[in-house]
Amino acid sequence: MKLLNNLRPPTPDVHVPGANTTGRRGTGGPALLQEAVAETSSAELAGLVRLAVLRLNRALRANPADSVVTPAARAALGTLAAHGAMSPGELARRESVRPPAVTPVLATLERQDLVVRRPHPTDGRQSIIELTPAGSALVEEIRAREAWLASRIRDLPERDRRTLLRALSIVETLARP
Repeated sequence: MKLLNNLRPPTPDVHVPGANTTGRRGTGGPALLQEAVAETSSAELAGLVRLAVLRLNRALRANPADSVVTPAARAALGTLAAHGAMSPGELARRESVRPPAVTPVLATLERQDLVVRRPHPTDGRQSIIELTPAGSALVEEIRAREAWLASRIRDLPERDRRTLLRALSIVETLARP
């Protein structure tokens, strides 16, 4: 598919009709893109999508902060950073998961000294979770990595940013079970 070939040369194991091997970006137009899409099988497109997502994921995970915590733990840390200390139940609600799902995540974050659990001030049956200084520092490292991606997106031409925005809804659809 021509759009992806503007980002990388075609690999020998995947034939991409209409591939741009000149290295110039933005050649062709909507008609050529439609032709390339029509000539690309679902299997070829699936391979290209998987490869592009893998490469982006690899670039995003190149940060040491990403190897310390799981995606669920990063989400929990981000929620605590954004909304402050809260009960595990409130964290589960904000993350749209069931309360038992946050228990192992919080246990791991506590062992890593990234969060601390305190007694709830009014309800002895509950606890309050808050970030430690190390947890706050890790959140800042993760945000710096996200800033890297934001700067890469900012450098794209507006047309490519609009295309990326439209593609996100498709990727989200593909990611659903």
